[in-house]
Amino acid sequence: LHHANLNRNKMAHFVLNLSNYMMFEVLEESWCTLQGKLDEATNLDGLIEAHDDYLKSVKEKALLTDSVVNVMEQLHAVLDIIIRFTQAQDTLFADAVAEVTRQKTRQRRAEERSAAGQ
Repeated sequence: LHHANLNRNKMAHFVLNLSNYMMFEVLEESWCTLQGKLDEATNLDGLIEAHDDYLKSVKEKALLTDSVVNVMEQLHAVLDIIIRFTQAQDTLFADAVAEVTRQKTRQRRAEERSAAGQ
């Protein structure tokens, strides 16, 4: 159980790092670039071009382009494994807690019967 918790912590660390990458390296950086280009735009075409560049940048950095579809598929596979592992661990933990509760209930009932002289 200890090793499972260690693995789950490593998986949580991976997901947190991926989330931070998406938020700060992809979205925030691209947003700052977009704001600069919007300030420089002098007409509607400039605004549209800045927005298109922003979308292209986000797609590329977030691994959402056709050129990195293999990486995205592997990332999805890893995240799927993390979800399945987490669900299995949650089920195992819930079953263990339920079994401990059943044992305590049985023990309490046995002690009550013993105390009643049965």
